[in-house]
Amino acid sequence: TKDWPQAMPGSTEPIPTDEEPTAFGGMNAPKDADTWCVRFTPTPDLMQAALQTAAAQVTLSRRERQVHREMKASDVERSQWLFGRVAAKDAARILWWLRHGDRLFPADIEIDRDDLGRLRATPAGMERTADFPRVSFAATNSFMVAAASVGSPVGVAIASLDDDEEPLDETILAAVEGASDPDGDLAARLTAARNAIVEALGNQIVRDPRQVDVLRWD
Repeated sequence: TKDWPQAMPGSTEPIPTDEEPTAFGGMNAPKDADTWCVRFTPTPDLMQAALQTAAAQVTLSRRERQVHREMKASDVERSQWLFGRVAAKDAARILWWLRHGDRLFPADIEIDRDDLGRLRATPAGMERTADFPRVSFAATNSFMVAAASVGSPVGVAIASLDDDEEPLDETILAAVEGASDPDGDLAARLTAARNAIVEALGNQIVRDPRQVDVLRWD
């Protein structure tokens, strides 16, 4: 259905049906955009098992539905897997529509990993073209963020500002201690940025985020 956001309500808005694409938030979107970001917050009722099954039926490809059914994971992990893909598919399909004018539905897009371990979006049942967006997503218990990009790898990550119990590794700690004017959120921001770089490069290139040294940032 073209009204899938109404069938699966969240904080995002449906893509408008007029000729002028509009970004979430009401701003006009450039038709030559090469990157698009989405934040998706499922409503509490969507976290229930029955509605998640319905959401999976609406938004996933046939192969993805099978993976979701057979997944051996906690309820939280299943939710993050599903709704992270919902956000990533939204980012990819909006970017594709802006650039080509073709409307895709969530189930028309399949998300898997390439040989380097990077997430990618592919039109379901079709060969992937070079200009089809790459994607990345990250999820918490309450919301998901995703990005799609054409022409370059993309990565996103989330770090909690309140997670004081998580010990900092030596690379992040050294960067924070060496900063001329560090703020209280610097460690979390650097951790998220580094994890996003790992997502963009692929987990077959960088198997552990601690392999990435933080040299400078802006």
